[in-house]
Amino acid sequence: MRDPERSSDGRKLGSAILPPIEKSCYTIKKEKGAIEMQKNDICEITANDLTIEGKAVGRVEGMAVFVEGLLPGERGNIRITQMAKNYAEAELLERLSDSPDRVLPPCPYFGACGGCQLQELDYKEQLKFKEKKVYNH
Repeated sequence: MRDPERSSDGRKLGSAILPPIEKSCYTIKKEKGAIEMQKNDICEITANDLTIEGKAVGRVEGMAVFVEGLLPGERGNIRITQMAKNYAEAELLERLSDSPDRVLPPCPYFGACGGCQLQELDYKEQLKFKEKKVYNH
């Protein structure tokens, strides 16, 4: 005999039926109903600018996210590594598009030693970045 409080497939009647959720960049916070990123979430981001340190900055749902390895205009899949109140840090998992200003770095150790910044950026664009850095700071 079937339980009158359960459907034919065993779900409790009156409970919400939610579709399966794929891995996304957001976790729904029940108490506030807000959407919030969490550490280890995987997101897609478009870099809009570079920080003074040369990290790419983009936004996910209005929150600034900093990631190394992207240039302005490039898209990538990232993993959130650190959360703060108003920003997040992330690691680049995969670059999905290339900027027309991306070049092959001349140093064979670029990315390994950490001594050079922005060698993947065209030299003229590096100069623009450095000029902007001087004027803004």
